[in-house]
Amino acid sequence: MGTPGGAPPQFSPDGQWWWDGRTWLPAAQAPQQPTPQPTPQQPLQEAPVGGSPTVPQSSVPQAWGQPAPYGQQPTPYGQQPAYYGQQPAYPNPYGQAYGAPQSGGTDAKAITSLVLSIVWLLGLGSIAAVILGHLSRSQAKKQGRSPSGIALAGLIIGYLGVAGTIGAVALGVVFANTFTTTDTSKLKSDLRKAAVVEEQYHAQHGHYADDTEFGNTDFSNSFNVDVYVQSASDTDYCLSASNYNGKVTYYLSHATLEPTTQAC
Repeated sequence: MGTPGGAPPQFSPDGQWWWDGRTWLPAAQAPQQPTPQPTPQQPLQEAPVGGSPTVPQSSVPQAWGQPAPYGQQPTPYGQQPAYYGQQPAYPNPYGQAYGAPQSGGTDAKAITSLVLSIVWLLGLGSIAAVILGHLSRSQAKKQGRSPSGIALAGLIIGYLGVAGTIGAVALGVVFANTFTTTDTSKLKSDLRKAAVVEEQYHAQHGHYADDTEFGNTDFSNSFNVDVYVQSASDTDYCLSASNYNGKVTYYLSHATLEPTTQAC
């Protein structure tokens, strides 16, 4: 395919494309222009007497608006011809440009993560918020959009809730162990003091105090825990004391003289 009217090919600034009058084609497909040959000058024809010399038609330029020469395709309807000094739009040799990344969107997982992180639900809501927050951000990356800020807020609050729950449980375990140890030590101490009162009562009355008699002593009003007399005789007694919830009970008798969990 040649250029319209045999004109020299019009190349793009980068030299990779040439314009054939309708579209841009690779430069390798541009037609090779023959070496121009000198055109012999045609002599002017002699004019009749009183007239002017006749100019050959081949040297007369084509007037504007005249039909294109034979073999030259006219400009298609709706397409502007390339005028002198006006360059058509060059094609992109590297293909279509990549589209700009989509803006971040808020999905249902992100909203649910934020709500559950605030509700907390004894730590269960925080754990669910962390899981949904990670799922939302992973889904955003797969869809080519930026992660939602709401999902990030749900993750942060959720992690704080999880850390707070773990800390509260740890403090509860430490406090429970400390309280149980203190309570157990108090039970044993009270039982030993009650055993001393029983021995004093036996020395005065010749027998150990039963529950009614033991309750009338000054000892019964000096304890934070209840000490009961399970049995009492002339030769032995059995004392018991339980902690605040009744799950631990210690016993002490004249035979053992030391608190034990085994009933006497």
